[in-house]
Amino acid sequence: MSTSLSEQKELIKNKEAIPGEPGDAFFLIDNTWWSLWKQYTNYSGNNEDNDQFISPGTIDNCALLDENGELLPEKLNGDDYVLVSKDSWKLLKDWYGGGPAIERKMIIVGEAFRTTVEVYPLKLIIYKRKFDKVMFTMSRNDSVSDLKKFVAMKCSIPPHKINILLNRGSGDWIKVSDDTLNLDEAGFIDDTLIYGAGDPDLTAPMDNYSILTDSDSVASEEKSDSSSSSEEYQARKKYYQTNSTSKKHTTKPQSRYQPSSRTRANIERGVCGLSNLGNTCFMNSALQCLSNSGPLTEYFLAGKHKDEINKENPLGMGGKMAIGYSNLLKKMWKGNTSSVAPSDFKWVVGRFAPQFSGYRQHDSQELLAFLLDGLHEDLNLVLNKPYVEKIDSDGTDDASAASDAWDRHLLRNRSIIVDLFQGQLRSRLQCPIETCKKVSVTFDPYMYLSLPVPVSTHKFLDISVVPMNVEKPVCSYRMKVLKGTRMGEVRELFSELTGENEENFVLAEVSRGYITRIMTERLSIDQIRNNSSLYAYEVTNTDEEDTIHVRVLNRVEGRKTKYSTFYSVFGTPFIKIIPYIKNEFTSVDLYASFEETIRNLMTEEARNLDPEDVYDLYVVSMGTSKGKLVERSDEKNLRFIQSQTFAVTWKDKEYYQDIEREEIEHESMSLTKSKKEVTLDDCLGLYVSEEILGKNDEWYCPECKTHRQAAKKIDLWNTPEILVIHFKRFQATRGYRTKINTNIDFPITGLDLSKYVRHPTKTPIYDLFAVSNHSGGLGGGHYTAYGMNFMNKKWYSFNDSYVSNSVPQNSQTGGAYLLFYRLVGE
Repeated sequence: MSTSLSEQKELIKNKEAIPGEPGDAFFLIDNTWWSLWKQYTNYSGNNEDNDQFISPGTIDNCALLDENGELLPEKLNGDDYVLVSKDSWKLLKDWYGGGPAIERKMIIVGEAFRTTVEVYPLKLIIYKRKFDKVMFTMSRNDSVSDLKKFVAMKCSIPPHKINILLNRGSGDWIKVSDDTLNLDEAGFIDDTLIYGAGDPDLTAPMDNYSILTDSDSVASEEKSDSSSSSEEYQARKKYYQTNSTSKKHTTKPQSRYQPSSRTRANIERGVCGLSNLGNTCFMNSALQCLSNSGPLTEYFLAGKHKDEINKENPLGMGGKMAIGYSNLLKKMWKGNTSSVAPSDFKWVVGRFAPQFSGYRQHDSQELLAFLLDGLHEDLNLVLNKPYVEKIDSDGTDDASAASDAWDRHLLRNRSIIVDLFQGQLRSRLQCPIETCKKVSVTFDPYMYLSLPVPVSTHKFLDISVVPMNVEKPVCSYRMKVLKGTRMGEVRELFSELTGENEENFVLAEVSRGYITRIMTERLSIDQIRNNSSLYAYEVTNTDEEDTIHVRVLNRVEGRKTKYSTFYSVFGTPFIKIIPYIKNEFTSVDLYASFEETIRNLMTEEARNLDPEDVYDLYVVSMGTSKGKLVERSDEKNLRFIQSQTFAVTWKDKEYYQDIEREEIEHESMSLTKSKKEVTLDDCLGLYVSEEILGKNDEWYCPECKTHRQAAKKIDLWNTPEILVIHFKRFQATRGYRTKINTNIDFPITGLDLSKYVRHPTKTPIYDLFAVSNHSGGLGGGHYTAYGMNFMNKKWYSFNDSYVSNSVPQNSQTGGAYLLFYRLVGE
């Protein structure tokens, strides 16, 4: 008895609702197939009629594997694959067949005992002799004892005599002495070098391996936690395993192996790159900026932090963050290496902030905020934090209220970070009710200023009209519309501009040979991707209801491996109107509806061949994946939806001829965008301007005893010695994110904040000394940094491991993201 689509959906939903436990098996499924299956079963419940979809066919995971059947590196959960439970995999396999099966286990990692599915096991390297290495993989939850057995076998040393030394690529060899720890606890990360020796007293390989180790590296202040007792860990882990109620699927793509520091003579101190460990440019950028913060770096290099580490602070990291950062700074500022690999430091960060433990791109500002907060708590001189109640005032005696608030703050927070990076904000709220007008003023510490970026309220749209008649030219139009405008209104405005009935065209977004999506009425123009174009495809205006439009792309079979077939998309995509009647439309009907259109794209040679020898039709979600073949002779009724994507898969690219069409421009294309310069002063002015709180951010008025949309104003009360300014270039609106690439003019020297600071302790004049820069879009961006070395006063460009001379003016681009200023006023 077959399982209905609704039953399939409910069975899988029920299986996926069960929390996973450490040790449970999970299976990877290609996201292309999974997306088609979800459409087919109306898994999300968003489709009005789920009986209009074509079956996804057999499960096809080949695109996830290399030619040896191994999982390809840097595949991302949610983008390339999804994880399903063992029970769900068994059901899907029974219903659809296919594969191959890619099984992974759920494990526990990090200080917070977070669960994750170990998609990419640890990639380790046994170093036997100079240039003699063995690469292998193990689970992070395997024990050191398990590792010793494996290394002993490879090195031909009895397991009870084995001495394990590890090197995370930073130059220092660390002895691992506690066999009960698992590899994650013991500090193993991807590309960790392992040296196995029979001498229990050996602390480094006997023969110098200069490519992979730095013989002059600074000795770590704290080598490893592996010698500490694991009883507490085991107890906490057992508690977690018996009380776990949540499941969290995360992944860790393999990193690219990076050799450790390259030792050279006569290198300027601090002019040192940081190796990219795999999408860690965001971390490298933030670290370079902080490294050039003179007072903080001098504090660490002088060893002053050693006497101030607070290992008992429950909000801290037991001093590990401070020690890890200190070790990294010493290597960067020793002056004998052009670059170092921050592997040890990244491991510390990942242990205490699991969101940074993998190899996905992150935000340099978020990393900086975590780092400064972690350093502060590790170096907090307050051993016993008292309870401090926050008090507001009515604004009549700001000086006294601000001083009292700062004193209260210092009762719980005293560190080098507070001394250098923290200032004070004045926040004023006023009730809007005329009979109340209650005023509340509070003073709060801040570590950086997150400034809004003024943006234009309008956006220019270029739309190219593609007539059905191939003899007519493609005409481009330009429109100026308000940001946030829905595509339904855009269609109306476009109809007025062109003089065409809006029902006569379909608006679509096109990128790299794909019609990526049909622009439905409720979509906002802010959701249009920066690297795509808008096309208006002319369609037949018909009163018949039984027609739908589908997206069509051209492709040809490309590279083949043992497990995968890749396709190359080419030519011009188009919209096709087909006479679809539910439950009365077969594959034969589909091929018939496409016949004339595809014939017009054929060469003379192809037209003389049997169509079966020229092309096939596939249902796809992405043109590069195989998709589902539509059999020519299948008499079964097809189910598919409006805007379904079909791939015309040509047997030979030579059979295809693109139709060259004339392109012309409408007079509206003469509209030009005004380029008003945005300055740092504009951003600061917007930051301190008064605003009315939104419905979701209402303030509770203590007089009215209810929530009000109060008037809010923020002012700078005073500023710190090191001022960090963060431009809010990334915005989230209605569930999607955009980036503002506006070029902001900011001063390199003499930034005067006098007009913004209400109660300065010193004249607030600042000079720039570092910039964290983000280039590119949201998905494939890259972080770099510019910084002035506080010792030689020269500016440098930092691009991961590469460092070059520069000038501060090079940092003044549309990618400037974080600005670091040093107080110079008296």
